[in-house]
Amino acid sequence: MFLQACASESVRTNVAENVAPTPEPTSGGTINVDEPAEPDAATTEERKRRDEVTEKFRVPSKGFEHVDFQNWTYPYPFRDGPRSHEIKLKGGKFEYDNDLEGAGWFDFDGAFYVNLTNDKKKDAVVLLTDVSCGGSCDGGSGLLYVLSPTGSKPLVLGEFETGSPGYGCGLRSLQIADRKITMEVFGVCTAQKHSLRLDGKSGGMSKFRFSDTTKLVFRFTDRFVLQSREVIHVAERSVKNYAPLISVE
Repeated sequence: MFLQACASESVRTNVAENVAPTPEPTSGGTINVDEPAEPDAATTEERKRRDEVTEKFRVPSKGFEHVDFQNWTYPYPFRDGPRSHEIKLKGGKFEYDNDLEGAGWFDFDGAFYVNLTNDKKKDAVVLLTDVSCGGSCDGGSGLLYVLSPTGSKPLVLGEFETGSPGYGCGLRSLQIADRKITMEVFGVCTAQKHSLRLDGKSGGMSKFRFSDTTKLVFRFTDRFVLQSREVIHVAERSVKNYAPLISVE
């Protein structure tokens, strides 16, 4: 699933950091890669295998049987402005066009049902894509929502937003396994309260070009808690039109 390369030299440094006040996280590291890796390191066969494993987690669990996440209203606390309150999906899409923020849209990417909070109930993890366009589009940032089947309407327990392929911290891969959420994003990125921030030094000379990859491992309690962060050094490459690898195990 993740970057396939041989490490010629490994220099271990503590680069872990917290999203919110938490116990001390584990140490991450830095890996030097001999040759630049293609962004799409996963083969077609690997993607197919992971899709097959992931498929069973798409079946709605108890409490979500009658919830249609493609026609649902999501909170949007990530940015200021007209979009900062809610996303009203209809048929899996919500479009906008205004003077302040330009044009763009949100797409529904899928819902997966897993136990993240260790309360013996399966939660829903919903993925959306937010594509923002000015003179051109940014390739889309990823939104993750964790919802609980509490009461008559699912309760949003937490949310997180990646960056975009055009401007940094775009999603390379996402894995949900063992009550952990592991993300790989393009560029050197650090976690904020609800989102990721790019270190400008990993940005290339043009849009959609970035060096390095950042791997972040989260656990979810009542919020996203960062356990470790690892920077994988890779030469600058284009990430335009890259399709993230998603898996649930």
